[in-house]
Amino acid sequence: KPALMAISHAPKPWISAVNGAAAGIGSAFAMACDLTLMAEDAYLYQAFAAIGLIPDGGATWHLAHTVGRKKAFELIAFGEKLKAKDCLQLGLCNRVVAADNLIEQAKIMAAMLAVKAPLSLRYAKEAMNAAMSHDLASTISIEARLQEICANSEDAKEGGLAFLQKRAAVFTGR
Repeated sequence: KPALMAISHAPKPWISAVNGAAAGIGSAFAMACDLTLMAEDAYLYQAFAAIGLIPDGGATWHLAHTVGRKKAFELIAFGEKLKAKDCLQLGLCNRVVAADNLIEQAKIMAAMLAVKAPLSLRYAKEAMNAAMSHDLASTISIEARLQEICANSEDAKEGGLAFLQKRAAVFTGR
């Protein structure tokens, strides 16, 4: 639990790159990350019912919130291997790539995130996490509070200036 919660509460986005099987707790770790890439031949697998257990590590929460209760229960009860292309269709991953290019694509995704405004990413992640468990009105209030932090940051000033000057922004996380 501490490791999975650390991913969820981390101020920076986490990327999972699934190559082969993400079964059991491995699937929970993949789903806990903010972004997921999967190799074409990779799959998520909820094999628990076959061994007399239930999913753990938050897998039930992630599945139910992503694919809906009925589909989540089907995946858990029947324990079918969910292929990468199906994970993409169901929203359990962001991209499917060739297996021999998986790590390179994950590094490219990380490099793309590295040039974004750190505060924006941090508070967007916080807002998304809040939206998963709050109603619309509460979510709007949380967004407004976090937006104020971002709007008053040096990064927002730099972003606006860079836009006007038609150049890439250089963010500092302040």
